[in-house]
Amino acid sequence: MNPHLTQNAILFILINSGNIFNYLFQVMIGRKLTPEDYGAFNALNSMTVLITILTGVLPMVFAKFTVQLSLKSIDEVRGLFFAGMKWLCIGAGAVMLFGWATIPLVADFLRIHQTWAIALMVGQTALAFLLPLPMGILQGLQRFIPYGLISTANTGIRFASGVLYVLFLNWGITGALLSGATGMILSLAFGLYCLHDIMTGPHTAPTMDVISDMIRYSVPVLLMSIGVGSLGQIDIVLVRHFCSPDDAGFYATAAILGRIAFFLPSIFLMVMFPSAAKSHSLGVRNHAALWWSAGLTAVLAGGFAGICATWPAQIISLLYGKTYLPSAPLFRIISSAMAFLAMANVFFTYCLARNEYGFLWLLGIGLAIMLGGIGLFHQYSIQIAWALFISSALMCIGTIVWFLWKEGTT
Repeated sequence: MNPHLTQNAILFILINSGNIFNYLFQVMIGRKLTPEDYGAFNALNSMTVLITILTGVLPMVFAKFTVQLSLKSIDEVRGLFFAGMKWLCIGAGAVMLFGWATIPLVADFLRIHQTWAIALMVGQTALAFLLPLPMGILQGLQRFIPYGLISTANTGIRFASGVLYVLFLNWGITGALLSGATGMILSLAFGLYCLHDIMTGPHTAPTMDVISDMIRYSVPVLLMSIGVGSLGQIDIVLVRHFCSPDDAGFYATAAILGRIAFFLPSIFLMVMFPSAAKSHSLGVRNHAALWWSAGLTAVLAGGFAGICATWPAQIISLLYGKTYLPSAPLFRIISSAMAFLAMANVFFTYCLARNEYGFLWLLGIGLAIMLGGIGLFHQYSIQIAWALFISSALMCIGTIVWFLWKEGTT
């Protein structure tokens, strides 16, 4: 069997096992909480994701430089691990202090009065600063089985904790946020265990040249993470700000389910990225990994969006109950938007692995179109959904055309 297909198959099973737990968790708390509280929880959750965009660059950066350093010596990979852990711990502490100081501002913007819930969100955000280190190094070393198991453990533990905290103890939003923190802590411990051979033995600290290269590479990765992360998360926050609390809850339901079209094929990028980075480091020009990932993404993301467009009300009713049926029109639009974003993200990630950054212009234009559309039309949540769809579709088509033109002229 093709090794690229084999690796994708392994990750597909592992990561999507984790995704199943993630959506079981969302369905469970969606049925337990009121639409208003469910919207509040997902607004806080999305804000965590937006804040951790800063750390979203790290898995790719650590993965890429782990690939490069492992071609020289495993001692240099160990040095990268210890240096990274030191600075990430400092960053996590700073985020926690700053976040707690700004709790009143967050509560006012999101119209959430449970300040203890926001404090828990800040703690979970700080923990999220540490997990990218083991994830990135495992990906760079192409240890895909433990990499996938960590993701599964994170969401599986969160679901199990949610059953205890939300269903049995009835702790509401507090229990939902505590579940996320529990999953984060235990999956981080498991990730460090999977790197026990990296944590022992001689290590060589990264040279200034390596550190400089990492910082330079972090800039385009950060820009991509901001763009893609904003397209996939900021809509929930803005709906909570502009629309009624119930409307925000219905939108959150549609967005949570619609994002499956984005996350379902994202596992293929986890295999494609280190493969493309290694080929680039060795001077090999071969786009096979890209076309494998793009084809599989088109089938999965497009197929899921098609199902959602055909039976939106039935899916919403089955998973969340008839209370959330107003989410159905939003679900159809958002799932299609996420399919377009997933396809564009394949090309973004491939270009990053090969140090090609022209796509950032297209990503920036797409984000500007979405924010401009929301700025003009935000009276109803469906207007925000259409702004997301139009920007994602234009960006996807533009990116594919740009890539084909670029390859045809080189």
